[in-house]
Amino acid sequence: MILKKREKSLYLLKLERMMARLSEKNPKYGLASNEFLKHQAGYRGEMAVDYYLSFLSMSEYHILNGIRLKDSLGRFFQIDTLLVTPWYYLILEIKNIIGDLEFSYKQNQLIRTYEDKLDRMECPITQAKRQRAQLHDWLSKHNFPTMPIEYQVIIANNHARFLNADKYVHEKVSRHSNIPNLTNSFEKKYSGKVFTDKDLKRLSKLILKQDTPLTTSPLTQLKIEPFEIEKGVQCPSCKRITMKRAHKFWFCTQCQFSSATAHLHAMQDYALLMGDTISNKELRYFLQLNSSSVAAKILSSQNFPISGTTRNRRYLLIKNNKLLI
Repeated sequence: MILKKREKSLYLLKLERMMARLSEKNPKYGLASNEFLKHQAGYRGEMAVDYYLSFLSMSEYHILNGIRLKDSLGRFFQIDTLLVTPWYYLILEIKNIIGDLEFSYKQNQLIRTYEDKLDRMECPITQAKRQRAQLHDWLSKHNFPTMPIEYQVIIANNHARFLNADKYVHEKVSRHSNIPNLTNSFEKKYSGKVFTDKDLKRLSKLILKQDTPLTTSPLTQLKIEPFEIEKGVQCPSCKRITMKRAHKFWFCTQCQFSSATAHLHAMQDYALLMGDTISNKELRYFLQLNSSSVAAKILSSQNFPISGTTRNRRYLLIKNNKLLI
């Protein structure tokens, strides 16, 4: 049973919208593009893993994707996929990496060689092991039954090759296609049922309640100023930010496409990139509108929660990390 389905992270959504409004001539465009492609590849790898998870028994395996919790010392930890069974927990740390991979776990390094370029990054085995320790801490804090916690690094790219892999690496690193075999081996290893249906319901309810998505802005991370983000309404057809308002419609000056609702996508962009509240003046500036009355109609039509007096009124665009648009 999928208790939390796979979704694009809030950070990836922000990156997508940022790239659509960042000029290729911007000196930070290359850095921003690399950040976007890295997170996009990670999400695609996670989606590829979901196919192999579908072969598991949905009555015995309960799946929580993309959870971010806080341990007893206030440190956040994020798990790509957590499998909860009556016998054991399984943490999956998913990597969509291409090239020759050498897991130097004693030095906490993953060395990747691809197209004659060598990259060093934190060893994902160490990452998953740390997640296990923090998950154990979180479960203990909330008085859940003691149950084995396994962890596994999942490589979601068929073009990755392992170099100098010892027995420990082979035990802790698997290809995504091997997930059904991996879970079968754990079922044989742990035969004693520990988790009850009552435990499962309490666990899933608490995890979903305490799950805290990362709210970091890519603008802050990449030191991109708000003025560097292109303003205006993007055409749904040609994707250029060239739409103008006339007679209750938006018209693209490039491809002549028209839409009555194209501004909603732009308002989502504002919410994800600029802030979770907006004023009439800020909406006019971002949509490149001249009329305050048109802006007022757009805002009132969405029934956003409102704060402040008429003159200082602000409209809430995001609540509990969910877009209201």
